[in-house]
Amino acid sequence: MAVGTAVLTALFLSTLLTLSSRFPMSWDWFVPLSLVFGGLLALLILWKGPQWQVAQLKGLNRNERFDRENERTRLILGRQTS
Repeated sequence: MAVGTAVLTALFLSTLLTLSSRFPMSWDWFVPLSLVFGGLLALLILWKGPQWQVAQLKGLNRNERFDRENERTRLILGRQTS
């Protein structure tokens, strides 16, 4: 997961540098664009992170896999399981 995040970040930054060299503009758009990109990356981690972690476990049926993904999501969000 960390490798994918690093690759996406590198692609994003290289695209920004290419665009800024071709089209000289002010950097007023950089902060909002970075916030949007960071928010999308956070949503991707919250959505796919638990699935990637549970995918390594073999022999789970659909209900067990769903429960494990929910446990991992709660762990990421810092919520206590009841």
